[in-house]
Amino acid sequence: MPHLPVLSDIAVTLIALAIAGALGLLLGKQKIKGVGLAAIDVIINERKNGEYRSLDDFCNRVDMSKANKKVMEALVSCGALDCFSENRAAIQAHLPYALQAAEQAQKNADAGMVDMFAAAGDETEDKPLPDVPFWDEKTRLMHERESLGLFLTGHPIDMYEQEIKQIVTSIFSEKEEAEA
Repeated sequence: MPHLPVLSDIAVTLIALAIAGALGLLLGKQKIKGVGLAAIDVIINERKNGEYRSLDDFCNRVDMSKANKKVMEALVSCGALDCFSENRAAIQAHLPYALQAAEQAQKNADAGMVDMFAAAGDETEDKPLPDVPFWDEKTRLMHERESLGLFLTGHPIDMYEQEIKQIVTSIFSEKEEAEA
């Protein structure tokens, strides 16, 4: 089964997830469960102001009224935030901190408060992602299935490929090719 590559930019990933999935299956923009058109539009439009540097930067720049915690969790589950790290478990573990920091920054901005340290430079320092084990393949695939309705980067049966090869004597698609 062909596997889709991890794309390097969140907006490109969202667009790819929105228009094409595994094996040429077309996905609608709302195919990522829990992520509506408004959230995707906000993310893509904000991306026009520059690439997202990190999960913290992403959370700070995206309107949380359109892309809330549930949206962010769905984006982690389907792999749309893999541009920040290949370790989805680390992204998921860091997400509450990033959302809380973004919410606090927004409250401060609304209240007219200025962070003295942030005023010294344009870019705020991002907290590193926690050092947590990667999701195993089965967990990663189950999260993809829950958020997209399909397995995107693999299939659970791939884990049993060697055992299947010992049992199966021929593959139907290979038989069709030989007969043609």
